[in-house]
Amino acid sequence: MELFMVTAWMIWSRRNKKHFNEQHQPPEKITEAAAALLVEFHGNSAGRSDRKLTQSQRWVPPDEGMYKVNYDGTCFVDEEKAGIGVVVRNDRGQVMGSLAEKIEMPPTVEVLEAMAARRAMIFMEELGLRNAIFEGDSEIVVKALVGLCPYQSSIGHIIKDCKALRGVFQTCSFSHVRRQGNGVAHALARRARMSFPLSVWMESVPADITYLVYVDVTS
Repeated sequence: MELFMVTAWMIWSRRNKKHFNEQHQPPEKITEAAAALLVEFHGNSAGRSDRKLTQSQRWVPPDEGMYKVNYDGTCFVDEEKAGIGVVVRNDRGQVMGSLAEKIEMPPTVEVLEAMAARRAMIFMEELGLRNAIFEGDSEIVVKALVGLCPYQSSIGHIIKDCKALRGVFQTCSFSHVRRQGNGVAHALARRARMSFPLSVWMESVPADITYLVYVDVTS
């Protein structure tokens, strides 16, 4: 099913690129390219036991009436910049909004992930949605947000900001997910390299990562 959905997306993407005279895959290469995308998404270096773990760590939709907000950060070392990606989806997996933002590179990855969590909360407030599950792949940051461990001094002020922002939500919780379940947010964070400095998509994600949304809801 995953390969079918990604192949269908690539056929649609090729048609659009051909229409606008952009570079596109030859038709005989589409299936091969779709399979390569899936390998990249799942990680081609994982062993069999790791693949089983990956399958149990897919994106899971929230309960009815709730919204899941996935966030992530990535570093662009060559530019001394970083990217933040956020995607908001409802209980049917439909995208409510997404963003990619380029920022100055923070001193540590933990600071970047904490900043991504804070940006996700601000984005939800901007969308006017008040029932949220915020999900990221940094266990350290999630534990700090839920109060399971003392947070590092480097992210202390950001965690305090996040806890203050909880007051604007009717329902607000935080959860940890492995990278394989955070693929859309990660792709958005990488795409922030092209943002100047912020790009926002309402009820959608950029066309080139739509297949990741399909993979999440059809797996």
